[in-house]
Amino acid sequence: MAIVLKKATRGAQPIRMAVQGRTGAGKTYSSLQWAQILGGERGATCLIDTERNAAANYSPALGEDADPETGKFDFFHYDWRTEHALLVENRELGAKKDLLFDPKILVQVIKDIGSQVDTLIIDSASHFWEGDGGVMDQVSAHQRKNPKDGQLAWNKIATPLLTGIYNAILDAPCNIIFCMRSKLAFDRNGSIDKTAKTNDTVKIVGTAPVFKADVLYEMGVAVEIDAVTHGITILKTRFDAVGDVGESFTLEESARYIKDLGLYIGTDAGVKDSQAAVEALAETLADDGTDDNPREPVKLEKKADSQTTTKSDAATEAQITAVTDLFKQIEDEDLCKAAKKSFVKELGGTPAKVINADNLNDWTLKAQELVDSALGTVKEDASV
Repeated sequence: MAIVLKKATRGAQPIRMAVQGRTGAGKTYSSLQWAQILGGERGATCLIDTERNAAANYSPALGEDADPETGKFDFFHYDWRTEHALLVENRELGAKKDLLFDPKILVQVIKDIGSQVDTLIIDSASHFWEGDGGVMDQVSAHQRKNPKDGQLAWNKIATPLLTGIYNAILDAPCNIIFCMRSKLAFDRNGSIDKTAKTNDTVKIVGTAPVFKADVLYEMGVAVEIDAVTHGITILKTRFDAVGDVGESFTLEESARYIKDLGLYIGTDAGVKDSQAAVEALAETLADDGTDDNPREPVKLEKKADSQTTTKSDAATEAQITAVTDLFKQIEDEDLCKAAKKSFVKELGGTPAKVINADNLNDWTLKAQELVDSALGTVKEDASV
């Protein structure tokens, strides 16, 4: 069979962006702002939060509207620590309690979420490098058990884990913003200083991400956020038509740069409506009103500060079941399914994750209201 050659043309593609900066530089805020720009007004964004629910500071409270101008963004939230505990409890994905930041779990989560949103933010990816159960931790554990392996442990353990992360990023159909902490970078092979006691001069040569350095090779763009001005500097780019390596932008200018970048590579093609994502969730749950199905792809729920549920205010399983059981009063299957779907859309997530002791009565009344409305429809039809 003869090979047919075709002219290369630039088409729409998702962006893979590495973002590094010191603590407090503004990685989370900037990433959420850029995600909104890349996805447009209807774009869906999800943030994988490893920073002990820190991203909640950038979401509106329950009942409030998102307002990016005041730092309140509309996004889905995946609290890593909470979700990992559930995976361990349910014995899913091979999750282990002592491997909190296992890169293999991250790979599966990226695959599950990537098809549901326009932009996926991982904040902070550094945990999967140096955190509990991260790459370095797993290499060290292997070396302790297999001391003869020495540096071979990196080839056996680190390389497959990192390759898995990189492939998941490159295969994802959505934009990826990969946030990393930064550290000082040193040159230990500098010029010889004859006045020094040794011939090796250590120099500070800038900063480096808290991750394996070759992660930047996989990214289309890499930027560093200044901890003082919150502006950005381009560290690497494949799209120098809209900004070259070494070029810097102020905080305000960075938004324009991201917009130009999105227009240049066509990230606005095929925007996934965030409301459509909630409706897709409602369709999934409408069959039984719960989320008890074993091992399904990650389901997303909007983040709001006051929705965070702790053990002290969590509603019991029996109480939540009692709420969803109210829909059993509707004998008509289609009406029952429609009422359940409306209820889940009102919740904005699964009953188990949204309903708690504080709002139990409100959601019970809402469910009964939907049931009464459906039963009223049945009576009207019967009287016709």
